[in-house]
Amino acid sequence: MFKTLLHTVLMAAALLIGSAVMAAPLEAYGKLPKIESATVSPSGHAVAVVVSDGEKRTIVVKDLASNAILLRGYLGEHKIRDVRWAGDRHLLVVHSATLTNFNVENGRREWLFGSIVDIAAKRMKPMLNNSVADLTAIFGIPTVRMFHGEPAVFVQGMVFAGGRGQLTLFRIDPQTGVTRVIGSGGPDVTDWAIDSEGNPLAQELYDGSAKKWTLKVRDGQGWREAVSVTAPLDRPSLVGMGRDGASVIYAMQAPDGQWLWHEVRTDRRPPGAPTPMADEQGTLRAALDGRMIGQATLVG
Repeated sequence: MFKTLLHTVLMAAALLIGSAVMAAPLEAYGKLPKIESATVSPSGHAVAVVVSDGEKRTIVVKDLASNAILLRGYLGEHKIRDVRWAGDRHLLVVHSATLTNFNVENGRREWLFGSIVDIAAKRMKPMLNNSVADLTAIFGIPTVRMFHGEPAVFVQGMVFAGGRGQLTLFRIDPQTGVTRVIGSGGPDVTDWAIDSEGNPLAQELYDGSAKKWTLKVRDGQGWREAVSVTAPLDRPSLVGMGRDGASVIYAMQAPDGQWLWHEVRTDRRPPGAPTPMADEQGTLRAALDGRMIGQATLVG
């Protein structure tokens, strides 16, 4: 229906796996590939690296004990935005492409697409391809949580209702590819947060006509409005789950212009004190449950 955004060529058929090496011209030996990203598997047994010659990119997965290459996949000229593990067997690869979707108002933009790579099977599958989502594009970087003892992928996609898109939360089993809707919001929902057990924890909403920003959290009694402010400019933003599975962090500008991180509790306990936010500040998260265990700031 609305799935006119092609996943370009970064799909299962596009992952060209092989170990044969073609003879290279002499000048190639003086030019080492650039490492664009690297990530270690949860158990520490392997590392996945994206290398580039400046134009084309390849993903390589290497066993750290034996130095064996477990996977080599050609990704072409796609801009790789994120690579992360979902357990020890699967990789999540996010790339972007500037395309036009005529089913979406102001549809020309840089869209994100996600794929799940099965390292053992050497197979790549696009996210949301077999789901109720009306676009194959994803919104935001996928989240990984342990769900019922197994890694699960959580991703936001678009479902149209009454001619308007609704940002919907999906859970994907990386092993089977089964995709389920776990959270449906109204047309004003702009982001979601996931708790440590893989359940929807918070919704960020923005009413463009009223210039109203709202944060809703889910507690034992359902969804409740935790924060609501009028913000025509410099509106607050949802950062994600806080220091445990019962807290949410959001960023908001103080009257003096300083940006602060604020905590909202879903268990009705007192929140922590606001903390000043530096430029380019991000979170450090525990690998297994996604709790915020620290923060990192890029200086200079």
